[in-house]
Amino acid sequence: MNMNRINLFQNHRVWLLIVFYLLVPVGAFAVSVGDIFYIDNLKYQIKENNEVAFMGVERNVIKKEVVIPDAVSYGNVVYPVTSILEGNFSDVEKVVFGKNIKEVGSYAFSFSGKGLANNCLKTVVFNEKLQKIGEKAFSGCNDIVSVKFPNSITTIEKGAFDSCNNLKSVTLS
Repeated sequence: MNMNRINLFQNHRVWLLIVFYLLVPVGAFAVSVGDIFYIDNLKYQIKENNEVAFMGVERNVIKKEVVIPDAVSYGNVVYPVTSILEGNFSDVEKVVFGKNIKEVGSYAFSFSGKGLANNCLKTVVFNEKLQKIGEKAFSGCNDIVSVKFPNSITTIEKGAFDSCNNLKSVTLS
């Protein structure tokens, strides 16, 4: 009789383990504000309010054109990409903003100079939701010749395009 109880208990434990593994998603892990992760050699950081900031290209990776996605999936959650922080943009010649970018942080692309492939930022395609460009965000990006701001822009901080010596045309659309 005691053997039956032991077998029954062991069977319940097996069933509990099976139910646990079925309920807990595979690959589930804790995600915290400030976590940094990479997708396709692009660097991101978890922000508050279930948003993500874009932080550039992984070191020693050459990408001439970067299209910042509207959203990224990390830890089984989809996060909108809403801002750009200071990061590595060496060798990037063109950046296209995803539709959710609202802010370019201070020094984000500052002196995005020549890297491994000897390229510099030349073209920036803003979206229609961009509201703010931080201090010295594009400072020293000498190969930018023209900039077209969306109507949504409300703030361009001090020195945002400082030392962009070849900038000839600025348009508000």
